[in-house]
Amino acid sequence: MNKIINNILNTCKQYTYILPHKLLRQYIAHYTISIPDTSIKENLTLVPDASGCMIFKFDKKGIESSFWGATTKTTIVKNDIENVLFRVFVEFRPGGVYYLTGLSQRESTDLKISLEDFNTLFSLEVNSIFERTSTIKELVEQLDMLFLSYLLKANIVDMTIPILENARKQNSIMSVKSISQISCYSERHLNRIFNNSLGMSLKSYLRLLRINLVLQEIQNNKIPFVTLAQDIGYYDQSHFINDFKSICGVNPTTYIKNLSDFYNEKYKF
Repeated sequence: MNKIINNILNTCKQYTYILPHKLLRQYIAHYTISIPDTSIKENLTLVPDASGCMIFKFDKKGIESSFWGATTKTTIVKNDIENVLFRVFVEFRPGGVYYLTGLSQRESTDLKISLEDFNTLFSLEVNSIFERTSTIKELVEQLDMLFLSYLLKANIVDMTIPILENARKQNSIMSVKSISQISCYSERHLNRIFNNSLGMSLKSYLRLLRINLVLQEIQNNKIPFVTLAQDIGYYDQSHFINDFKSICGVNPTTYIKNLSDFYNEKYKF
């Protein structure tokens, strides 16, 4: 494992984003290699993104693997630069864990457990990959092959991904009712599908999607909050502020003042 550790430390920047195999891109947003920044001492607040991830933390003692289910509330990550060499993340898209494993996500929302407890065999297979690879290219190729094999075994066919893509194209302005009409599924059945594949109702997902799209626009353009909220489907400012605060933990004004304290995943939506 020392070979891959040395290769990462010698070649990677603070954040390195790597696309997965093209057949996996509906399910995995990217692989990320993160090397702690010694100049940053503060903790970081992660904005919920309705997705899950796998985290492989490397320190002087070895590797620690964990699984996070789809997040619906903020998570504070402590800066542990003194103990960690780097982390490797597998960042799933919404519904990605379900499609790759075939496992219902009803009980996984906001769950944080060891990867071994989530899937013992997968944990062993990934550890074996880290042991036998010596370059980042080899690592990514082996991870791709592993996830492709799981995708074929799971063989999931349902309407989650098409609905997610349609919601993104419409900037999430679509309501549960309009999605129900277009998909020809009842609202109750749609919620059953989403609770199983994402671990949350369709309404909860759309709310998270709206706020995440607003946050992306805030970072890219200096547009007033009121305008952004209206563009994304909020016509009641108090409704927007309530949703924003329930998801981000603070109101929009406080968020802007402390922008560097938050991390908003921009590649999952």
